[in-house]
Amino acid sequence: MKLKSIALQAPDLNEPATLMQAFSKRRTNRDFDSRPVSEKHLSELLWAAYGANRPDGHKTVPSAMGIYPLDIYAVTTQGVYRYEPSTNSLEPVSEGDYRADTGIQDFAGQAPLDLVIVYNEDAFDVPDKPTAKMLQKNQVRLTALDAGAVTQNIYLYCAVQGLNVVERMSAADDAIKKPLGLKRHQHFVVAMSIGYPPQH
Repeated sequence: MKLKSIALQAPDLNEPATLMQAFSKRRTNRDFDSRPVSEKHLSELLWAAYGANRPDGHKTVPSAMGIYPLDIYAVTTQGVYRYEPSTNSLEPVSEGDYRADTGIQDFAGQAPLDLVIVYNEDAFDVPDKPTAKMLQKNQVRLTALDAGAVTQNIYLYCAVQGLNVVERMSAADDAIKKPLGLKRHQHFVVAMSIGYPPQH
């Protein structure tokens, strides 16, 4: 069966949770149940991470000069998808189970969902040459700021919704390039394994 584009659900903005509750519950956990992440949780998780929250396309996280150089890939048992914030959808990239290729730890291949965050260096090549030079000089720092905001949004959402999550910087870059369809200007930044707590 060929992978198809997935239209994600709109977020429920009336969920009863406070920011302080999210902070108090935020933690890393590497143990996951095998159940797939529900469509509701997947949809809201990606929107919280990098979704458009204003008509002008600006997102749930800050980005210097509104560049937004990141791309987020969702890796499931079925295949690899790229999150498209403008349409709040998942676009198919590769069919097959590539979860184990997203990290060197065993749990990367066992979590039902792995998110891989990459940055696009072409995003810093803006028309204004002095600005482009400044952005390109600082692209590693700017990328780290953006990715840090994304991962924290993911952690806080998971804390409130009872999902286990762990961020990972260790990955075999060459192993993930092909299934994610990464181009020469796209570079791995961080990955996150996500799932429900094990049932006992």
